[in-house]
Amino acid sequence: MKRIQTEMDIDAPPEAVWDALTDVSAYSEWNPQTVWASGEVREGGEVALRVEPSRSRPATLKARVETVEPERTLVWTARLPVPGLFAARHAFELEPRPDGGTRLRNTETLSGLLVPFVVRKDAERDYHAMNRALADRSKSVAVGGSDGAQKRAA
Repeated sequence: MKRIQTEMDIDAPPEAVWDALTDVSAYSEWNPQTVWASGEVREGGEVALRVEPSRSRPATLKARVETVEPERTLVWTARLPVPGLFAARHAFELEPRPDGGTRLRNTETLSGLLVPFVVRKDAERDYHAMNRALADRSKSVAVGGSDGAQKRAA
């Protein structure tokens, strides 16, 4: 098993971070690893992602959404059809900060026989890049730069 955990303080409220994080169809606009995504962010829903990590093979994954606690927690798990080969549980946790910002915890727990062959030792770098991009996107959402922010204003 391999666990990648990153954290970052984002200068945007949890609502804006949540809006950016759950608008999966817009991932290709800001997420440096995800070139395409679609699906429903609801418990039991499915999200499909085309990821292109740096210095690694691209992959298309289908993930089952396990936990949705608005503005707090989003968890999904992707698995290969053959049990024991590969599974990835991705959790995003948002914690409000006293200054109005958000503490992001971005964790992926990987298991299965293929993990040593498909996950680079320096994969954490990509998670930090995603966190920075999410922070930038969230600031844009907070000032009305996305549909999510426009929906809140309506």
